[in-house]
Amino acid sequence: MARSQADRLLLLEALCALAWARVLALCLPFRRLAAMLGDLGTAGPEAAPPAHEETARRIGWAVAAMARYVPWDGRCLTQAIAGWRMLARRGIAGTVYLGVSEAPEHGGKMAFHAWLRCGSSFVTGGDGRARYQVLACFSRKAGNHD
Repeated sequence: MARSQADRLLLLEALCALAWARVLALCLPFRRLAAMLGDLGTAGPEAAPPAHEETARRIGWAVAAMARYVPWDGRCLTQAIAGWRMLARRGIAGTVYLGVSEAPEHGGKMAFHAWLRCGSSFVTGGDGRARYQVLACFSRKAGNHD
């Protein structure tokens, strides 16, 4: 299936955002990375304008599509940071959540998960979030991103 020019550009942006997110996750202490994401314990609004929700849905599609092909760890935290950055570039607020689980399917070991929400839409990692207890969330107001 042929993709539109807009889809191809969004996929390229997602690839760059995933690379950027991976470098940040490897090079920055977590406290600095967390400070970039916003205020600790602050969740964005539960509703967003329909145009923002549609943009968030498309960003989620692009990030998930490209994460399957990157040669580095492109799992949940990298995807959440990449999606957050793509939303931020558009002045759209997003909330990054970090969660933990000791569920039996993890062999009794602690497992961690990150996901990104914009309004009522889960941009990345939303499918797995129900199995995790939220440890922290980070958000900034729309248009207030670095």
